[in-house]
Amino acid sequence: MRIVFDPEKDAINLSKHGVSLAAAADLDWDAALAWIDDRADYGEQRIVRREVSHYVKAIQEGLDQDADT
Repeated sequence: MRIVFDPEKDAINLSKHGVSLAAAADLDWDAALAWIDDRADYGEQRIVRREVSHYVKAIQEGLDQDADT
């Protein structure tokens, strides 16, 4: 997967969250669930990615809440 991002947004993300957007290139995209985030008009395409194990753990723990939280 080709990862493209604005360097200014990367600097903000790194400062706010401690992770560079460039790290997305190192993720195993074939072993994850991914979908386009269309909840709002961001002016760019955003992709939400979750490890399958995230959902398996939620099911095993019998969580009543949404697995995305």
